[in-house]
Amino acid sequence: MFPVIARPFFSVNRNAETVQLTAFPGLSTGNANVNNSSNLYGLEANLRCNLCCGSTGCKDCCDCGCGCDRDRGWTYRVDGLAGVRYLNLREDLTITENVQNSPTAPPPQNSARAFVFDQFATRNQFYGGQIGLDTEFSRGPWSLNVRGKVAIGETHQDLNINGFQNVTFANGTNQTFVGGLLAERTNIGSFHRDRFSVVPEVDLNVSYHLNDHVRVFAGYDFLYW
Repeated sequence: MFPVIARPFFSVNRNAETVQLTAFPGLSTGNANVNNSSNLYGLEANLRCNLCCGSTGCKDCCDCGCGCDRDRGWTYRVDGLAGVRYLNLREDLTITENVQNSPTAPPPQNSARAFVFDQFATRNQFYGGQIGLDTEFSRGPWSLNVRGKVAIGETHQDLNINGFQNVTFANGTNQTFVGGLLAERTNIGSFHRDRFSVVPEVDLNVSYHLNDHVRVFAGYDFLYW
């Protein structure tokens, strides 16, 4: 169904855009597999301090401990947040090729079988302090929560690049070469650096109180690293 499979790349030797033919009629048959994963998680610990609260259902909600009856009107509460934050982002890209060259391919690649491997893996770790505001508006069983935070700190970055090619020639000779197609001798290795970073985040949630202890919610979370 797909007689031509070609991987475009920039050839440093030719100083130009070119392609590697994984499968081509009369030249080779083969397959290419691309695997990519991304994982993000974080931890944070905050101290919370109430800045103000109020209600349309009583004169001064703070005199009643922010516990006015929701059914009597809107209540609101604004808390200040201060704490520490950790974020971890892992991403990787792995590309493999299996190529069987035909007898009519140019020598010495004629009838040779090749396996090509490229892998890029990154990890970014953020450490920093943060401040923010947490605001909630409630009426009856419904609540609207808006939370904004900004963290300032350092991101430690790790990058690992690996690649190789294994070729079995027609005479049975097997050779392994350093470098794939994108991972070459010039960029293979492990690299590390630290960078100053700012991480703002905004959360928006609408919730429904099933009872005094349980509520369900739906919302949106925006984070920019």
